[in-house]
Amino acid sequence: MQTFDEYLTAFGKRVGKDRAIGTLIKYNKSRRYLAAFLQHEYGSKDIPFRELKRDFIEKFVVYLSSVRNMLPGSIHTPVKKLKLMTYTAFKNGWITADPFAGFHINVTYRDRRFLSEPELRAIMNAQVPNCKTAIVRDIFVFCCFTGLAYADVNKLTCDDIHTDDNGDRWIIDKRQKTGTQFRVKLLPVAKQLVERYRHLRLPNGKVFPTKDRNSMNMSLRHVAKHAGLSFNPTMHMARHTFATTVTLTQGVPLETVSKILGHKRITTTQIYTRITNDKIGKDMDALSEKIDSVFKVAQ
Repeated sequence: MQTFDEYLTAFGKRVGKDRAIGTLIKYNKSRRYLAAFLQHEYGSKDIPFRELKRDFIEKFVVYLSSVRNMLPGSIHTPVKKLKLMTYTAFKNGWITADPFAGFHINVTYRDRRFLSEPELRAIMNAQVPNCKTAIVRDIFVFCCFTGLAYADVNKLTCDDIHTDDNGDRWIIDKRQKTGTQFRVKLLPVAKQLVERYRHLRLPNGKVFPTKDRNSMNMSLRHVAKHAGLSFNPTMHMARHTFATTVTLTQGVPLETVSKILGHKRITTTQIYTRITNDKIGKDMDALSEKIDSVFKVAQ
């Protein structure tokens, strides 16, 4: 735990520079899980690295699953942080073997909720009761057509929007979460929304008058109610909607979507391909029409 605390202190000093506050929050949460496990399993606040064997890791996974009721996709995060600590110990020569060698968790992800095409249109056309709620609706729709996460639209400035030689406008920025650069061309809806708020001349050149994440999500509940939706969307659902309804379902290649979203690995983007059944149906209908006149069963 001492090594974990030293890592967190060093990480905290880099927040706002090349590290995100959201990542620090996740590290702190993982540290709390580990501390609770040590107390639960060993009645201790810490343990020497030399005593950290494979069975420790396996017991930690069981604890997260049975005591904390976490799913494999969620368990992966705190275990990954523990692995970083053991790697640090191995690299520094504090232990002679990495206890994680050959250890693997089969990660399963829950389907990412997104808006269907009719649901997205309902949000866009929703008549909301006041200006503040309308602003939240517009920012959400902008994210649906750009793939920006809340953290990225919250810091988006006019300087991040560039015009190329053809007059097309692009957002070129780095993701707040990972630092990975992304480029997304502004679709017509996104361009209209940028222009709608240009007259505000917000502080620091910001494009939109965003509120904190929780306030945005609360306001989205009102938008959903006026749109006739039976569920409450969140700001991050806009990013899922861009990946599915706006791009993959419309035939945009997976590799292109991955680059736009700023994913480091295409496997992250592939999560969305499991939930675009409409696209699969359309593709198979098109294939059926193409091959119907080419292949015939012998009479």
